[in-house]
Amino acid sequence: MSYHKAESMAPKKRLEREAVDLAMESRWEEAAKKNRLILAAYPQDVDAYNRLGRALVERGYIDEARESYNKALEFDPHNAIAKKNLARMAALDEAAARVAPKGAGRVAPQIFAGEVGKVGVVRLQAVAAKAIIATLATGDEVVLKTKGQKLVGETTSGEYLGEVEPGHGLRLAKLMQGGNRYTAAVAGLRDGEIKVVIKEVHQDPSQEGRPSFPAKTAAGFRAYVREGLLRPESSEEPEEAERDTEWEEEEQPETLPQGFSYVAGVTTDEEE
Repeated sequence: MSYHKAESMAPKKRLEREAVDLAMESRWEEAAKKNRLILAAYPQDVDAYNRLGRALVERGYIDEARESYNKALEFDPHNAIAKKNLARMAALDEAAARVAPKGAGRVAPQIFAGEVGKVGVVRLQAVAAKAIIATLATGDEVVLKTKGQKLVGETTSGEYLGEVEPGHGLRLAKLMQGGNRYTAAVAGLRDGEIKVVIKEVHQDPSQEGRPSFPAKTAAGFRAYVREGLLRPESSEEPEEAERDTEWEEEEQPETLPQGFSYVAGVTTDEEE
């Protein structure tokens, strides 16, 4: 490659890196502008169309995002990222035809600040149909109900979402039956999987000394657990997988609703 050709490519590489960095910081409006700058100079850049689609989805511009992903397919008909996200949008369209849940609520990040052993992130199993999952968003309130020895998550309108995995569900169900109360919200959605963040908001005197999420020693915490308690922030933790430009990232750590971050003293299901 000649010196002049390499020099001419440098601005594009710089813009691409800036676009990815902005996305990792959840600065979606700026990320969209940066990708549009790339497309103005390189109108057949499939990756830029995919990144733009992601940024538009995050800002709520679904129709424009769909156009961007379709543009990516126009230049690369087999592009997996564009196909995957268009399929998810189709699922959202189908879900939109459903009656919106009455009284659906979202949970403020601040309620998940708490003491060690009182907050945890769990997975749901035997989850609901895709059409129901497609109506969810991170931060949506989850209602926890005991069904015998099982703990079930539902929407605020009573739609079944899934069962809390036994490792946590059995213990939490017993604690609830003993008088404890909890609040919960959707923490992450990926490929049909639902993760829920749960916080103990009341401990019955009869349950004293029985933590909802048994704390581990400091050495047992995962690398992604930070110091302190759950705290609200202005943006989400950056996700390394954002570099792949997908809407729903793969192999990422436990995620929390917008405004939450991981810190020490918070137990996840992987630590059990």
